[in-house]
Amino acid sequence: MLFGMVILLSACGGARQAGSWPSISATDSHVYVTFSTDVVSLDVDNQDEAWRFAGEGRVEFYAPPLVVPEEETVYLADFGRTGSLLSGGGLIVSMYALDDSGSNPPEVRWLKEDVTDGRIVAGLHLDGDVIFTGSSNNRIIAVSRSTGDLIWEATTENAIWSAPAKQGDIVFVTSIDRNIYALNAADGTEKWTHVLNGAGAGSAVLSADGDLVYAGSFGNEIIALNAADGSDVWQATANDWIWGAPVEINGILVYGDISGNVFAVDAGTGENIWQASVNESIVGDIVVSGDTILVASGNVETQVGHITAFSTDGVELWDTQTTAHIQTSPAVLGNSDRVALVYGDIDNDIPLGVDIVDTTNGSIVWKWTLADLAE
Repeated sequence: MLFGMVILLSACGGARQAGSWPSISATDSHVYVTFSTDVVSLDVDNQDEAWRFAGEGRVEFYAPPLVVPEEETVYLADFGRTGSLLSGGGLIVSMYALDDSGSNPPEVRWLKEDVTDGRIVAGLHLDGDVIFTGSSNNRIIAVSRSTGDLIWEATTENAIWSAPAKQGDIVFVTSIDRNIYALNAADGTEKWTHVLNGAGAGSAVLSADGDLVYAGSFGNEIIALNAADGSDVWQATANDWIWGAPVEINGILVYGDISGNVFAVDAGTGENIWQASVNESIVGDIVVSGDTILVASGNVETQVGHITAFSTDGVELWDTQTTAHIQTSPAVLGNSDRVALVYGDIDNDIPLGVDIVDTTNGSIVWKWTLADLAE
């Protein structure tokens, strides 16, 4: 995990990386992955690659794609590239809207290069006509869905690694500066902030009724706050850093730490309900498929990964070893009883790949690998 921390700090510090960690998104039938210079769409039903896209100037991608199936559009943000002498140099970070209607490579509907001068590793959040995200230059930004034009930006004290969340007229985002911010969605003005015990790398999560906002941190804690004013409601602990986002299901909140511990607490009170463990380190978000809790884990040193399923009462249902170690969040394919896991590690010569797992029994139903990984 210290190795991963160094990579992340280097990424946000501005140095170009030899490669990136992969990210993944999914719809009912397709999986979208980013890794290094590649963005790929996979047709899971037909077990085939739908399209592949590369950004301007062989840029790298860290943030997961934002997919909007009803408008056949995929939104992306890249890691940035150094501008030419003619353009004045400096970092150029681009956002894209891609046509997802079938062409290969997909057509670019719009490309915006002047939204921010900070690298984007955080996920994108869409609400109405606005896309919200964060960047390495201590900014939270809101851009137009239709044009990519900047609407507003707000300043934090350190980088943003997590995707924002939104409830009503408030946008919530955690920061490496050990704060969770609640901002006015219309103009970015601050409504309240709350100090965390450690850096916040995982996304904030809203309760099912929208009254609470949950956030984990590197301070081995998860907190529940009143979404309206940021006041404390409860706090629960972990044994190590909480990197990914928790998930609420059937009145319980489930979260994991990088030592492989899984915790379930009462979502309203924080009272402990059950605790379990998985084989490797948990870095990504905990997700659910139906009534099944899914936990992805991985070990960078051994290159071993797992996906483990639990019932809501903490019983392990199955555990499957994946093709390689998993460092990012899994993606559930709608209501199809399938979950996608992405792996890839240039430093260890592991090409970009995806395992599609049946969530009812843990069997791997399809494996895909990008053979010609860009050097």
